[in-house]
Amino acid sequence: KGERLDMSQLAAELAVSRPTLYRWTGDRDALLIDVIWSLTEELLADAVREAKGKGPEYALSVTLGFLHRTAAAGPLRVFLENDGERALRLVTSRHAVHGRLVHALEGLIAGVEERDGWQAPLDPATLAYAIVRLGEAFVYNDEINHFEPDLTSARDTIARLIGAKTTRR
Repeated sequence: KGERLDMSQLAAELAVSRPTLYRWTGDRDALLIDVIWSLTEELLADAVREAKGKGPEYALSVTLGFLHRTAAAGPLRVFLENDGERALRLVTSRHAVHGRLVHALEGLIAGVEERDGWQAPLDPATLAYAIVRLGEAFVYNDEINHFEPDLTSARDTIARLIGAKTTRR
């Protein structure tokens, strides 16, 4: 706890010079974005593999599976705890992880529309952006306001947004 990525230490561990490390990775933030995105891709792929349903229910299943995995992801939680401001910026910036996730979800939504004959309530790009921002608000709200992730509200809100059936009582 409390450790931050030290590019000099990483270069030494890799037995390369700092300039070589920077040529390979870009700056520290670029390296962190790539590492976080790698984890994010794995979490999303797992959610896609385990999702059930068709049309909006499938899209909701993927989204909720991803949000649950993200909320429980140990390495991401540690990064948020140790370097919260940087972590939130890198995760939620349109030009970092957020943008990559929106693009991936946009492709998933378009694929579900084609495969299942579902007409999403918004164009895939706008819907993907809204889902990702809502997910960030409900999962990372603990980092902003010191509350626990609210995955029940995320489920209900995203279900209504995409037109999926919800189990809300």
